[in-house]
Parts: sequence; C-alpha cells; structure tokens
Amino acid sequence: NTWAGPYGLHLPADPAVPYLSRIDDVLWWTLLPDEIDPETHTVFVQNNRTDVLSASRLAELGAALREPDVARVILDLRHNFGG
Repeated sequence: NTWAGPYGLHLPADPAVPYLSRIDDVLWWTLLPDEIDPETHTVFVQNNRTDVLSASRLAELGAALREPDVARVILDLRHNFGG
C-alpha cells in the first residue's frame, strides 16, 4: 500500500476518536447510551477485517445484540476492505 502514503489505507489510530480507537482489532463492539431514551442503548459494532472469527466471539456479539435494552445497531465497515 505504499501508493496510499505513510498511513497506508487507514487514518492513524487515535484512542480519542471511537471509530479510530481500535482499527487493529478484527471485530469489536460497545454499548452507547441513548441520550433521548436512557432506557435503551445502541450497539456500535466495528468489523475492521474479513477474517475467521471464533464461534465464541460471534456468540458474545449475538448475546450483546439480543439484550432487551438494545434499540438499534450501528455496523461500521469503513476500515474493512473485504477479503
């Protein structure tokens, strides 16, 4: 990826910016509080690479998505270039 410059195809990691904080992780997620309805949450899921994931990791994500207070899901694929 030398043609893409010093950062390759990604912006540099930045722990202060959520979508740039864990770009080296294959898959991660976090619960975000809803400012309008404090009884619900949004699950922010970032899939950064197309890679083989363990069944237990996918089960963890499935459990997080099935929580009764989850009202919406954000799936962020901006760092995933396929595979």
